[in-house]
Amino acid sequence: MPAKVVRKRGGRLTRPKTKLEVPGDPRLMPRNWAKRGTGWLQERIFGFALLAAMLWLLSQLLTSPDFQVKLARVYGNQIVPTDTISQAASVPKESILLADSKKIRDSVMKLPQIKEARVKTQFPNRVEVFVTERPPSYVWKVKDTLYLASEDGILLGTSDKTGQLVALVDVDARPVSIGDRLDNDALAAASKLSFLLPRQLGITPGYFEYTSKEGVVLPTSFAGRVIFGQSEDIQEKVVAFKAISDKIRQDGLKVQMVDLRYKDKPYFK
Repeated sequence: MPAKVVRKRGGRLTRPKTKLEVPGDPRLMPRNWAKRGTGWLQERIFGFALLAAMLWLLSQLLTSPDFQVKLARVYGNQIVPTDTISQAASVPKESILLADSKKIRDSVMKLPQIKEARVKTQFPNRVEVFVTERPPSYVWKVKDTLYLASEDGILLGTSDKTGQLVALVDVDARPVSIGDRLDNDALAAASKLSFLLPRQLGITPGYFEYTSKEGVVLPTSFAGRVIFGQSEDIQEKVVAFKAISDKIRQDGLKVQMVDLRYKDKPYFK
């Protein structure tokens, strides 16, 4: 607002002698800076306090025993022992914030018996591992030990019964370990024979024998040891065995062995 103009005697116009206070007046500067400085300091103090609180909270999450992973629970396993999976997971004793779910899953998936794995972290300190095992399809017997094997021939664990699974006895009694891979062709031959023999000959095999030299062998009470060998041409071998078994029964022959490994030259003695 412009300063008030007054008229003096003689008609001269003049302005008041009092000096107006305008922005930037030196007399106002100390008061403005003090006010600004106080506001700036208050804002910074609040920010520093908030940062300190966040750092303290993060420190608690990273170092407090209450947030460190203490237990890894395992679900879904029936064959593989829980301790084996826990050891494979190698869950580190660290903050739940640092738990690497993908790394833990990858470690569990290295177990040959595991088909799929999923890892879930739960606040404040729990890691849970959910696994899907390879289903057993065969029983592999070595001496007095029964091993469960998957469809693709991986040894999964031990068992005390065969159930309805296709069973093979390793006559060579070669030592094996969990996770080893068996002769896939021999397993396939035994599986096909378990399907074909009941339908074409009325024979339900209790088990098969296996040797590295002869392959798959079916022990019988009327034809001795029936050697099928490998899975190749297994259908033709079953047809040949049916013809031989009919002759054995018709003629009342005493047979110790039937060899069907060569489909064009089967023989018995």
